[in-house]
Order: sequence, then structure tokens, then C-alpha cells
Amino acid sequence: MTAYQKIENYFNKESTFNLGINQLRSLLESTELKEEWKWSFPTYTLKGENVVSISNFKNHFGIWFFQGALLEDSRNLLHNNQEGKTQAMRCLKYTSNDELDARVVTAYLLEAIDNCKKGKKITFTKSSATFTIPTELNEVFTHNPALKNSYFSLTLGRQKEYAVHIDGAKRPETRIRRLKKCIPMIQSGTGLNDKDKK
Repeated sequence: MTAYQKIENYFNKESTFNLGINQLRSLLESTELKEEWKWSFPTYTLKGENVVSISNFKNHFGIWFFQGALLEDSRNLLHNNQEGKTQAMRCLKYTSNDELDARVVTAYLLEAIDNCKKGKKITFTKSSATFTIPTELNEVFTHNPALKNSYFSLTLGRQKEYAVHIDGAKRPETRIRRLKKCIPMIQSGTGLNDKDKK
């Protein structure tokens, strides 16, 4: 399936928030951003830089700003779903289609685009709690560069969750079993404990 087909399927698939995500898509199509498929989500870029993505989950949908922490947010609407872990990303989250205000989204969107053009970025700081990438995971990276890219595209907190989970097993066979279960989740861009945070 091509990236274009995946995007079309994402927006055409029947869901509670189909109307909302398609409204977001219309707003984004009116900008200069390029629509792409990354981390299993429609993602919008400007000259190769990630600006926003659209998400559609069981209980909510929204628009994610990759450098959202730089937005003024005078309305105090932006959420950080992993406080203390996610340094840059913020989202406008909705639990019903009616909550979406196109004028508000557009204001945040235009500011994000302007910041991208100006080259504004969060300077990431290392987590105070260090961790080591398990040997087994590093070995997979050598044969699967796409997985490596997906892993390092995750927030530092999510990277740590996977590393600690795999490395925490004492028996080699348990580590391999955990690794195999984690690979699809890493590829989809989700965190190990995301399901517990919904």
C-alpha cells in the first residue's frame, strides 16, 4: 500500500471522529504544508521539517504540533500528554467533533508554520535518568534502519520505556521475546505504556 493510500484510508475509515479529522485535513490543505505518512499518522511538513500531525484515537482526536512548546498558547488549550517526558510536542485534543473551532486551530497552525520558517526549535535536554539501549535492540537496528529511525523519532521518555523493559529481563530468551513484542509498537510510533494513559 502506498503512502497516499494509507492517508486516504486513514481519513475515509469510519470512526467517531471522522468528521473532525477531515475538517483538520481541510484546514491543513489550505496551507503550504506537504501531506506525508509518518509513524502511522498523516503528518504535515515544511521543507522536510515536521510541523503537525493528525491523530484519531478511540476516545479523542486532535492535531499535534511538533514544536508546540514554542507556541504562545494564550488560550491555554495545548496539552502535553507526557508531562516531564515530552519536551516539544503539544496537542489540541478533542473528545467530540463539535469542540473543534477552525479559527482557533488556524491561529495555532499559522504560528507553528511561522516558527518553522524562522527555524525555531526546542533545544532538547538529556533526561536526568540515563539508560542504555539493549544489545539485542542495537543488533536489530543494524539490519533494520527504518526501525532505528522510528525508535529515535520517539520521545526520550518512550525510548527509555522500551530500553528498560527489554533490558530488565535477566534471561536471554525473555529479552528476545520482549523485543519481538516491542518492535511493532515502535514501528507504529506508540509508547510501551500508551494504552495505560488513554
